[in-house]
Amino acid sequence: MKDKSRASYIDNLRAIAIIAVIALHAAAPALFLLFDKQGAQPGWWAANFYDSISRFCVPVFVMITGALLLPQVLGLREFLQKRLKRILTPFIFWSLVYLIFFLALKVRDEGVASLQNIAPWIGTQLLQGTATHLWYVYMLIGLYLFIPIIKPWVQTASNKAILYFLIIWLITLIIGQQKIIRANTSFDLSYFGGFMGYLILGYYIADRIVLSTAKMVWATLLFVSGFLITFFCTYFLGRQKGIFSESFYEYLTVNVMMMAVGIFILLKGWNPRFGPWITVCRDVVSRNGFGIYLNHFLVLSVLSHFKVDYSFLHPIASIPIITFLCLASSTLLVYILHRLPYGKYISG
Repeated sequence: MKDKSRASYIDNLRAIAIIAVIALHAAAPALFLLFDKQGAQPGWWAANFYDSISRFCVPVFVMITGALLLPQVLGLREFLQKRLKRILTPFIFWSLVYLIFFLALKVRDEGVASLQNIAPWIGTQLLQGTATHLWYVYMLIGLYLFIPIIKPWVQTASNKAILYFLIIWLITLIIGQQKIIRANTSFDLSYFGGFMGYLILGYYIADRIVLSTAKMVWATLLFVSGFLITFFCTYFLGRQKGIFSESFYEYLTVNVMMMAVGIFILLKGWNPRFGPWITVCRDVVSRNGFGIYLNHFLVLSVLSHFKVDYSFLHPIASIPIITFLCLASSTLLVYILHRLPYGKYISG
């Protein structure tokens, strides 16, 4: 019964996180185009709302990975073969798809002459990611390589030992925002930094925290406070600089961490009973989350080509509509690929 309940809230988290990542990418163009030296233009606040409230998505993905993989008892070879194979094959496939797609756009915009120096361009694309969102997979591969090292410690460590790590990791987040808080330090805490903290945090909340009403209240306050900081500080920082700034949108910031912790705890403690069709939709989105993540940027690009973007209605309405259209199309694309011969290896 415990495993069933756990699977349920993890599925809820994964489904909500994939919807959130689509929403923030749907909102992104409006954030840049509707903000200038005069401040926010009409529609920018709606885009800022959707993007700010969705910023927990990537941290929650990593936290889910920690919650699911760190308790597992697998040998080094078995773990690497099982996990890396699952993400590398679809990642390579979609990297090539995006490479071809953006190469076609490059030729369309710059002409055949753009092919003369194509080798360095391809090299840069492959090193940095052939699409903006694929940086996540590069980061995830790095975490997977480190999981077999950190897993034995996590499984045997006391709660105090894990909290010790997380507190120092939190300090690295604060220091990482020094360009905002104008702090200055020479301490090297990079060993505790990065997305590894979210990995261990997900495990800690999933396996070590016993929830109570007080913790649920604190989780709500964390999420709301993190959102409000992200929402308003993004605007004020942009006004100060005279240009839109993503500093408070970054995933390794205290405000985004607050949102991720808040929603993870809330969904762990809140286990609603959905109707059959909602449960089926949630399960389909959750089960195909990685494939949806890989292909959704292509779907958004195609929708934008046909002028289905934030501007076809007021952003307060257009962004949710685009999010739904993209989610449905991306899920259908995964389904179609999965039914092709060997498609299950590339669909994600």
